[in-house]
Amino acid sequence: MPPKRSSQVHAVKRARIKFNDNCHLKNLYYFMYDWLVQQEWEPRKDEVFHEIFLGQNESAPGGSELWWYWRPRKVINNYLRWVLNVNVHVILLRSVEIMKDGEKFKTNWGEVEIILNSWVETDWQGTWQKHPILKNFETIYRNRLYKDDIGRQKDKVIYETYRFQKAIKDFLGLQRTGTDESEGEFFPRGGIGE
Repeated sequence: MPPKRSSQVHAVKRARIKFNDNCHLKNLYYFMYDWLVQQEWEPRKDEVFHEIFLGQNESAPGGSELWWYWRPRKVINNYLRWVLNVNVHVILLRSVEIMKDGEKFKTNWGEVEIILNSWVETDWQGTWQKHPILKNFETIYRNRLYKDDIGRQKDKVIYETYRFQKAIKDFLGLQRTGTDESEGEFFPRGGIGE
């Protein structure tokens, strides 16, 4: 959920993907990262990707357990930004070999759960809250003058979250859809066969 802070949080959107099959996790990780970079959530050259946790438990019963948590942001202007929480949890992870087109490939098998939470954050730099005079007018500015723009940004961040969810599902082979030019590069299903 969004953090408690002086800025206002709007339009929390939650999406969930659960997958239980063969999937090359390294390729899934890079696919998700590249998608966010292509959609300008994170610059490719930036040294900070807002990866707050990456961990693995090798001693879990039935296979390894893996987590990674990302907190990418997309700055719209000095007052608005989008925030996306990406939480990935993998259980029962093990290495397997599969046959595809007559060739053997090493891949992973496990149960992958991806949870996406997104929202629009206003006064994300705290400029209005820190200013002795403007802090008294921030609520009026947000609720009256900037209300329509915040509403448009809510719709856009919800749409962007659905696009990311759709791209991940398409990568994992959970849904077969036509190509969308805005999705970026082509990635094989499940990352297998590269």
